Amino acid sequence: MTRGPRSIILMLATTGPVWGLVGCERETRDTDLKIVSVGEVKALWDRKERGSETLVFIVDPRPTKAFAVSHITGARNLQLPRIDPKGDRDPMIERYDNIVVYGDDPGSATARGMAKRLLAVGYKHIRFFAGGLKDWKSRGYPTEDAAQPQPNPAQTKPAQSTPAETKPAEAPTPASGTSAPR
Repeated sequence: MTRGPRSIILMLATTGPVWGLVGCERETRDTDLKIVSVGEVKALWDRKERGSETLVFIVDPRPTKAFAVSHITGARNLQLPRIDPKGDRDPMIERYDNIVVYGDDPGSATARGMAKRLLAVGYKHIRFFAGGLKDWKSRGYPTEDAAQPQPNPAQTKPAQSTPAETKPAEAPTPASGTSAPR
Protein backbone atom coordinates (compact mmCIF):
# COMPACT_ATOMS: atom_id res chain seq x y z
CA MET A 1 0.00 0.00 0.00
CA THR A 2 1.44 3.35 -1.01
CA ARG A 3 0.85 6.41 1.06
CA GLY A 4 0.14 9.64 -0.70
CA PRO A 5 -0.03 13.16 0.67
CA ARG A 6 -3.64 12.68 1.80
CA SER A 7 -2.81 9.69 3.98
CA ILE A 8 0.09 11.57 5.63
CA ILE A 9 -2.19 14.54 6.35
CA LEU A 10 -4.83 12.20 7.74
CA MET A 11 -2.22 10.49 9.94
CA LEU A 12 -0.99 13.84 11.29
CA ALA A 13 -4.54 15.04 11.89
CA THR A 14 -5.33 11.98 14.01
CA THR A 15 -2.05 11.87 15.99
CA GLY A 16 -1.82 15.51 17.00
CA PRO A 17 0.64 18.29 16.21
CA VAL A 18 3.97 17.49 14.61
CA TRP A 19 5.91 18.64 17.70
CA GLY A 20 4.07 15.90 19.63
CA LEU A 21 5.64 13.34 17.33
CA VAL A 22 9.21 14.40 18.03
CA GLY A 23 8.96 14.18 21.80
CA CYS A 24 8.50 17.76 22.95
CA GLU A 25 6.02 17.53 25.76
CA ARG A 26 5.88 21.16 26.76
CA GLU A 27 6.68 24.28 24.85
CA THR A 28 7.68 27.38 26.80
CA ARG A 29 7.60 30.93 25.57
CA ASP A 30 9.02 34.22 26.78
CA THR A 31 5.51 35.07 28.02
CA ASP A 32 5.77 32.12 30.46
CA LEU A 33 8.71 33.79 32.22
CA LYS A 34 8.05 35.65 35.44
CA ILE A 35 10.39 38.64 35.37
CA VAL A 36 11.74 40.02 38.65
CA SER A 37 13.38 43.35 39.30
CA VAL A 38 16.79 43.97 40.80
CA GLY A 39 15.05 45.09 44.00
CA GLU A 40 13.10 41.83 44.27
CA VAL A 41 16.24 39.76 43.71
CA LYS A 42 18.16 41.81 46.28
CA ALA A 43 15.36 41.33 48.84
CA LEU A 44 15.47 37.55 48.30
CA TRP A 45 19.27 37.61 48.47
CA ASP A 46 19.20 39.59 51.73
CA ARG A 47 16.72 37.19 53.34
CA LYS A 48 18.85 34.23 52.31
CA GLU A 49 21.92 35.91 53.82
CA ARG A 50 20.01 36.27 57.10
CA GLY A 51 19.45 32.52 57.28
CA SER A 52 16.63 31.47 54.92
CA GLU A 53 18.78 28.80 53.30
CA THR A 54 16.19 27.40 50.88
CA LEU A 55 14.59 30.72 49.95
CA VAL A 56 16.45 31.34 46.69
CA PHE A 57 18.75 29.50 44.31
CA ILE A 58 20.49 31.95 41.96
CA VAL A 59 21.51 30.45 38.61
CA ASP A 60 24.16 32.00 36.37
CA PRO A 61 24.16 30.08 33.06
CA ARG A 62 26.94 32.13 31.44
CA PRO A 63 30.13 30.40 30.27
CA THR A 64 32.49 29.23 33.03
CA LYS A 65 35.10 31.88 32.18
CA ALA A 66 32.59 34.72 32.45
CA PHE A 67 31.28 33.30 35.74
CA ALA A 68 34.85 33.08 37.09
CA VAL A 69 35.50 36.74 36.26
CA SER A 70 32.41 38.02 38.12
CA HIS A 71 29.07 36.79 39.40
CA ILE A 72 26.44 37.58 42.03
CA THR A 73 27.71 36.42 45.41
CA GLY A 74 26.31 32.97 46.13
CA ALA A 75 25.18 32.27 42.55
CA ARG A 76 25.82 28.86 41.01
CA ASN A 77 27.17 28.35 37.51
CA LEU A 78 24.74 25.94 35.85
CA GLN A 79 24.86 25.75 32.08
CA LEU A 80 22.07 24.84 29.68
CA PRO A 81 23.49 21.51 28.42
CA ARG A 82 23.49 20.21 32.02
CA ILE A 83 19.69 20.41 32.19
CA ASP A 84 18.12 17.58 30.21
CA PRO A 85 14.77 18.81 28.86
CA LYS A 86 13.43 15.27 29.17
CA GLY A 87 15.19 14.49 32.43
CA ASP A 88 14.06 14.44 36.02
CA ARG A 89 14.22 17.40 38.32
CA ASP A 90 17.22 17.59 40.62
CA PRO A 91 16.03 17.38 44.26
CA MET A 92 18.88 19.68 45.32
CA ILE A 93 17.51 22.47 43.09
CA GLU A 94 13.86 21.63 43.65
CA ARG A 95 14.07 22.24 47.40
CA TYR A 96 14.38 26.01 46.85
CA ASP A 97 11.33 28.27 47.10
CA ASN A 98 12.56 30.52 44.28
CA ILE A 99 14.92 29.89 41.40
CA VAL A 100 16.30 33.11 39.90
CA VAL A 101 18.12 32.98 36.56
CA TYR A 102 20.21 35.88 35.31
CA GLY A 103 22.71 36.66 32.55
CA ASP A 104 24.68 39.75 31.68
CA ASP A 105 21.73 41.97 30.77
CA PRO A 106 18.15 41.87 29.36
CA GLY A 107 19.46 40.64 25.99
CA SER A 108 20.93 37.45 27.48
CA ALA A 109 19.57 34.64 25.32
CA THR A 110 21.43 32.11 27.47
CA ALA A 111 19.63 33.22 30.62
CA ARG A 112 16.23 33.26 28.90
CA GLY A 113 16.93 29.81 27.50
CA MET A 114 17.89 28.47 30.93
CA ALA A 115 14.76 29.89 32.58
CA LYS A 116 12.59 28.37 29.86
CA ARG A 117 14.41 25.03 30.09
CA LEU A 118 13.87 24.87 33.86
CA LEU A 119 10.17 25.60 33.33
CA ALA A 120 9.94 22.89 30.65
CA VAL A 121 11.51 20.33 33.00
CA GLY A 122 8.86 21.18 35.57
CA TYR A 123 10.62 23.32 38.16
CA LYS A 124 8.29 25.70 39.95
CA HIS A 125 8.89 29.30 41.00
CA ILE A 126 11.31 30.16 38.19
CA ARG A 127 12.10 33.86 38.03
CA PHE A 128 14.00 35.63 35.25
CA PHE A 129 16.13 38.55 36.43
CA ALA A 130 16.31 40.46 33.17
CA GLY A 131 18.56 43.26 34.46
CA GLY A 132 21.25 40.70 35.08
CA LEU A 133 24.75 41.22 36.36
CA LYS A 134 25.04 44.72 34.85
CA ASP A 135 22.00 45.96 36.77
CA TRP A 136 23.18 44.22 39.98
CA LYS A 137 26.66 45.75 39.74
CA SER A 138 25.37 49.20 38.80
CA ARG A 139 23.70 49.32 42.22
CA GLY A 140 26.85 48.24 44.02
CA TYR A 141 25.38 44.94 45.22
CA PRO A 142 27.75 42.12 46.28
CA THR A 143 29.63 40.20 43.62
CA GLU A 144 32.44 37.70 43.66
CA ASP A 145 35.11 38.95 41.28
CA ALA A 146 38.32 37.30 40.18
CA ALA A 147 41.32 39.02 41.66
CA GLN A 148 43.41 40.87 39.15
CA PRO A 149 46.91 39.38 39.14
CA GLN A 150 49.26 41.56 41.15
CA PRO A 151 53.01 41.50 40.55
CA ASN A 152 54.83 39.50 43.22
CA PRO A 153 57.56 41.73 44.72
CA ALA A 154 59.74 38.69 45.42
CA GLN A 155 59.70 37.79 41.74
CA THR A 156 60.17 41.32 40.44
CA LYS A 157 63.80 42.42 40.13
CA PRO A 158 64.55 46.07 40.84
CA ALA A 159 65.54 48.04 37.80
CA GLN A 160 69.29 47.92 37.38
CA SER A 161 71.07 51.16 36.74
CA THR A 162 73.40 51.47 33.82
CA PRO A 163 76.95 52.77 34.21
CA ALA A 164 75.97 56.00 32.46
CA GLU A 165 73.38 56.62 35.17
CA THR A 166 75.82 56.14 38.06
CA LYS A 167 78.72 58.29 36.85
CA PRO A 168 78.52 61.99 36.16
CA ALA A 169 78.80 62.85 32.52
CA GLU A 170 82.37 63.68 31.53
CA ALA A 171 83.18 66.59 29.29
CA PRO A 172 84.48 65.54 25.88
CA THR A 173 88.21 66.00 25.36
CA PRO A 174 89.18 68.57 22.76
CA ALA A 175 90.62 67.24 19.55
CA SER A 176 93.80 69.36 19.86
CA GLY A 177 95.10 67.25 22.70
CA THR A 178 94.87 69.95 25.37
CA SER A 179 92.91 69.17 28.48
CA ALA A 180 89.75 70.97 29.28
CA PRO A 181 89.76 73.49 32.15
CA ARG A 182 88.46 72.27 35.46
